[in-house]
Amino acid sequence: MAQAITQSGYVLHQKAYRETSALVTFFTPEQGKLTAVVRGLRSGQKGAAAKRALCQPFQPLHLSWREGRGELVTLHSMEAAGIRFPLMGEASYCGLYVNELMYRLLYPGVAMTPFYRAYEQTLYQLADAKDRAQQAWQLRQFEWVLLDQLGVRIEFRQSLDGQPIDPHAHYAFAPDAGFWPVGPNSIELTVPGHCLLAFAQGDYDAACQKPWRFIFRTALTQALNGQPIQARALFSQDT
Repeated sequence: MAQAITQSGYVLHQKAYRETSALVTFFTPEQGKLTAVVRGLRSGQKGAAAKRALCQPFQPLHLSWREGRGELVTLHSMEAAGIRFPLMGEASYCGLYVNELMYRLLYPGVAMTPFYRAYEQTLYQLADAKDRAQQAWQLRQFEWVLLDQLGVRIEFRQSLDGQPIDPHAHYAFAPDAGFWPVGPNSIELTVPGHCLLAFAQGDYDAACQKPWRFIFRTALTQALNGQPIQARALFSQDT
C-alpha cells in the first residue's frame, strides 16, 4: 500500500462524484493543486456534515491522502488546521475569484511553497481590507504573482524597446510583448506611465485602478483562452 502523504491545504473547488461523494480540488504547498475523492461528502450519514463544514473555501486544513490512479488521490483524513479566514460579503467574492483563477490556471502536482504563502497572505489582506479599493488593490497584487507563477512576467519598469518607463508618456499593452509608447492620438487603449511605475513600486493610486485592471484582465483573458471567469458575476460593480 502506498504511503500516506500529509500536508496543509485549502479547498479550491468541488463537484459531485457518483451518488454520495465529491471530487474536491485542494491547493497544497508541496503538491500544488490536487484533486481527491472525498467519500460520503454528500450523504446523510453521520460525519458527512462535519466533512462539508471542512470543505468550505478559506478553511486551513491538515490533509492526508494516498496516491490513486492518474491524477486522482484518495483522501485518508482531513482536519481543521486553524480558524477559517473571515471573508464576508464582497471580500468573500474576491476570495472566490482568487480560488477560481487558481483552479483553472494552475497545473496539478507542481510544488509552489512560496506561492502558497502568497495565497494565504492574500486571504489575510482581503479579510483585513476596509473598502472595495483596498480589495481591488489586493486582487491586482495577487494576479501579478499568479501570472508570474505561470511564466507570464509583466515588466512595469521598462518598455518593449528596453527603455525606462516615462511617467509622462502613455503605453499600449499586450501580454506577449509588454508595454510600448504610443502617441496622444492612438486609437489603442493606453496606460499612463506613472501608473506603471506606481504599481512597480507598490504605491497605491486611486486614479490608476482602471488602467491596472485593464492590464491584468487582458493578461488573464489570454491565459484563460478567452473563457469568462464565473466569479466576476458575483461583484456588485467591476473590481
